[in-house]
Amino acid sequence: MIEHHIVPDSNIIEFVIDGKIEKEDLEKTLLACELFISEHDKIRILKHVKSIGSIDPSAAWDNIKWSWRNISHISHVALVADQKWMEIWSKLASPFVNAEVRSFSSDELDQAREWLKTAV
Repeated sequence: MIEHHIVPDSNIIEFVIDGKIEKEDLEKTLLACELFISEHDKIRILKHVKSIGSIDPSAAWDNIKWSWRNISHISHVALVADQKWMEIWSKLASPFVNAEVRSFSSDELDQAREWLKTAV
């Protein structure tokens, strides 16, 4: 499941990932991102991964294609997760994206939000 919401009066969109990721959930999320990009051009993303289950393979491919097309519109990403492999993945991906990427643990959710609001 993926839920998303827009932080009012900002260019920040937050996602909560908890469990299995279905293609329909991802399609709604990516559409919301595209609309948000059309409003703000540059956006900031908070991904809060509570748990991650299986991912529909076609959804994973759609996510990769979307990310590649829109990478220049993302300025900052805060990854909030307690899974160590997620932090390692974000560090490995950082050199390949224009966005500034930082990892936070779940108990640092408020710090992640503050960082997105104040990062230059």
